[in-house]
Amino acid sequence: MKLLGLFQEDILKKGETKLQTLKRKVMEEACIKLKDIKYLGAVEVIENNEKYYQLRYTAHIKEILPFNAEWEVTERKFVELDNLIKYIKWSNGITFKAQIESAKKVWNIKNK
Repeated sequence: MKLLGLFQEDILKKGETKLQTLKRKVMEEACIKLKDIKYLGAVEVIENNEKYYQLRYTAHIKEILPFNAEWEVTERKFVELDNLIKYIKWSNGITFKAQIESAKKVWNIKNK
């Protein structure tokens, strides 16, 4: 199984690395432990005249724990990449498609 993750710089805790933040946020939000984390790149975002970068990673799932909907996420769902558009409408955009293709190359996943 592969997982794509993202987070904003403002959720880093003091003294925490970006990878530690990624692991913590995925655990808090989805109750999933990651392994083999690989950096894909960053996306520049401009919102309300402010600029920040969203980092993109791909990883293997090390462990799936029982889901606890206590933070911002109320549901956890595993879907095939081909069905992602049904759940994330903007996943059909150019940037998101490029990120998915980058992740596929990292894991040597062939297109259908």
